[in-house]
Amino acid sequence: MKIKLLAIIALATITKAYSQTYGVWEGASDKPIWEINFKSKEKTFSTTVATQSSLSSKEKNGFLPAPKSGIVKLTTAANGGGDFTLIDNSLKITSASGNFPAKFSAYEIKETSPVVSLFFDISFDDTQASNGLVILGIGNSSNPVFSNVNQLTGAEQKGIFAGLQFIVGPNTIDPRYRYLNEATSVYGYSSLIPQAISKSGKCAVEIYCNNSSKKLSYKRDGKTISIPAGTYNIFVNGKGLKSAGNYNIPTSGELPTNKAIDAFLINSSNNNAPTANSLGFTISNVKLGALPIEKI
Repeated sequence: MKIKLLAIIALATITKAYSQTYGVWEGASDKPIWEINFKSKEKTFSTTVATQSSLSSKEKNGFLPAPKSGIVKLTTAANGGGDFTLIDNSLKITSASGNFPAKFSAYEIKETSPVVSLFFDISFDDTQASNGLVILGIGNSSNPVFSNVNQLTGAEQKGIFAGLQFIVGPNTIDPRYRYLNEATSVYGYSSLIPQAISKSGKCAVEIYCNNSSKKLSYKRDGKTISIPAGTYNIFVNGKGLKSAGNYNIPTSGELPTNKAIDAFLINSSNNNAPTANSLGFTISNVKLGALPIEKI
């Protein structure tokens, strides 16, 4: 009996360690304002000879299930391959080999505000890929990068609040954040600490964005965390990432203060080793939280 009890306690501890922990903005509901459901029979959306896109909304059925609000879109590249598969309540993304990406985006999401939180799980499925680029962009739908076929590049992108890169290497994945290089006037990416994410297992990602002009707080894992205006926090599997020793990562400065954050994208490209399109990863459990405008 004692052995069984210890086994149950150990199992509960493991489950807690690997489960998603959601933070809630002070003054907000603990329920997400938006989520996308990937539940479906297994099916694939593939590239043929031209760029292809599929939109889903309440008004239009596409490859993905319709979201609660706004539009979700998949885009494949004309050259370089890449595709999407709905499987096991997840969206599997196979990277394009060239600069034009395989891209998943969501935009024109309702009930957002300048203060939001984005949650998702990502698994690189023990990929054997030794190169490749995954980019996450968060911002306002006014920027066409959320709705067009292009990759989020280093050129100025008005409407972007934050950008993250996951650089795939032979053994690990390096997370970086978007910033303006004052010397070149180009938006580059700088390393975050810890510098390595494992290719195996599931990564629970949490991003808390404060595009207001005030310091605000959210509660996460029983603790109150304050976040200055114009910054964001990132957690991967419960561990905060830092820039220059600071958990408060500065916005890229491309979205005006107090403008709503109502869009995000995940695009994948530049994967050709050891073979083209060898980088595959899945995303799931995608949700948005927000602090109502009247509470800011």
